[in-house]
Amino acid sequence: MKRLIIAALIIFSFLLTLTASASTAGTAGDPLVTLSYLDGSYADSLIAEMNKILGAAEKKAIGKLDDIYGEYAGYSFSPSFIRIPLSTGDTLMLRTGSSFILQSGSAALSLVNGTVINISTGKESAEGTRLSNNNRYFCAEDTIAYISFSGSSPLAINT
Repeated sequence: MKRLIIAALIIFSFLLTLTASASTAGTAGDPLVTLSYLDGSYADSLIAEMNKILGAAEKKAIGKLDDIYGEYAGYSFSPSFIRIPLSTGDTLMLRTGSSFILQSGSAALSLVNGTVINISTGKESAEGTRLSNNNRYFCAEDTIAYISFSGSSPLAINT
């Protein structure tokens, strides 16, 4: 009888252990990791680490492009932009290799020569085109273009 009770207890404890190990870790009501932890310290540290890694990779890639592009074109490839505050009636002349982003307001394009490409859409911008905000434009080979502003328009332009 004792052996039967001991065997039953061993089987019962084995089934209990098996059931406990097969259950899922945490539930929606009682998670093992809280959302505030994921949104807070974990996300912040992950973002900081990714910025550090990607920032170093970006600087290295831009340096490499500058080295290659500098030998070919004689000037920097680096897509560094400066802001230029412009007002109604202001006109800006752009030449081959210039790229720019209209950040707000409105502006029209006038072409003297060449082609201006809206890199954001992949389409060529025709004479008289109203430029779209937050799109990046590029002046292709042998281009001279003018941008005429109406309203207050900060413009980011490649330096």
